[in-house]
Amino acid sequence: MAWLPEAEAERGGHWGRDRRKEDRERGRAFLVLVTLVMASSSSTVEADAAGAGANSMRRPHAGQLSKFTNVVKGWQPRWFVLDPESGRLEYFLPKSEGGLGDKLTSHHSSSGSAFAHGPGKSRGAQHLAGAVVLPSDEDSQTFNVNFASGESFKLRGANARERQLWVDRVRAVVQLHDAAIAQNNPPLSHAAASILRHHEQTMPPTPPGAR
Repeated sequence: MAWLPEAEAERGGHWGRDRRKEDRERGRAFLVLVTLVMASSSSTVEADAAGAGANSMRRPHAGQLSKFTNVVKGWQPRWFVLDPESGRLEYFLPKSEGGLGDKLTSHHSSSGSAFAHGPGKSRGAQHLAGAVVLPSDEDSQTFNVNFASGESFKLRGANARERQLWVDRVRAVVQLHDAAIAQNNPPLSHAAASILRHHEQTMPPTPPGAR
């Protein structure tokens, strides 16, 4: 091995240490970059999945549910159609009870024998804005839809999974139309509310018997 002056040997040692330090720093920087890329990719995938889930909740949905009609007839099969665009939940009798055709059999969650040939005539419809959807404590299949109109549907799915599917979809439509109404009808400003209260307070009392 050739002899090196002491100063050159020391410089060589420093150069080797600096090179190893730079290599370690490059390695750490590379690991940080890989971690950031993976986190960004994971977030994108999760966001795409969430967006796809939200969109699927807002597609038309139809299927058979049992509806509690009254204490005499009890539970009866009905074909329900959920229309996110109009915000309506409509239901139909079996075709044997009234002819309409089978144009609403697409997007169904399940089809029972009562609707093997499609739904019959429309029996009723309610708008879902302001509605409240409540899973029942009675069992794992029943749920209630309480509408702003005061009407209430007591419904039952074939199983717990189907109940949850309907609950999630109906709630998504409720939220969609509640948000649209809130956007089109913003709350009164503080000044406007004060003026309205002052007007109400200064109005003369209603004479007895005028109501």
